[in-house]
Amino acid sequence: MTFYFKWAYLSTTDQKYLSLQSKTSKNHQLVATNTQDPTPPVKVYHIKHEVGECLAFGFEVKRKQVFPVVTPDEEVTFKVLEQGEPITKGTFDETFLFKQGEKKIFGDYLSLESVAIPKRYLCVKKREFNMIITEEQTPEFKICYSDEKKVEEGQFLCGPAKIQENETIPFRKISSRRRKLKRRCSCYEGLVALRKPLRYYNRKTQRMKM
Repeated sequence: MTFYFKWAYLSTTDQKYLSLQSKTSKNHQLVATNTQDPTPPVKVYHIKHEVGECLAFGFEVKRKQVFPVVTPDEEVTFKVLEQGEPITKGTFDETFLFKQGEKKIFGDYLSLESVAIPKRYLCVKKREFNMIITEEQTPEFKICYSDEKKVEEGQFLCGPAKIQENETIPFRKISSRRRKLKRRCSCYEGLVALRKPLRYYNRKTQRMKM
């Protein structure tokens, strides 16, 4: 199974952010919160499927990943994966998966359509601002990626020490070269500036002798 994930925030057309509220370890609710600060980011999994690239959304709660699952009813249910539990083809069945549906003419808002048949859509319930499953397609979600780096399956990002070594050493080399070039240029310009008035003065003195 080929997939990668990116950290992102899910916002709505009402300038709200999707977040997971947990009353108990088994009682979860996906809601749109009205806050100026983004909620904790969600792992957006990009998964290759027969219908094309699909998405799954993993909300992290106490070292667990909670995924919204599509059901025939209006209620959104959830699947919980323990920390370290492998993600396989059997783990991500079609009830986990969404694909990008209709988009707004202006803006980056789109609808989230279920891969499972019949087609269902994730929707914000008006006034209550919790997520429900409906048959109506509404382009009201925006995926705001917090980091463009994607994490491939079986790969990990470099640690802080490695990143610092790779970034600082080339930067020092470049900066030292630039300093040398600047010094050479400034010295050369100074010599030219000094030579010009001297030549002009010599010409004047020669004319006066004549």
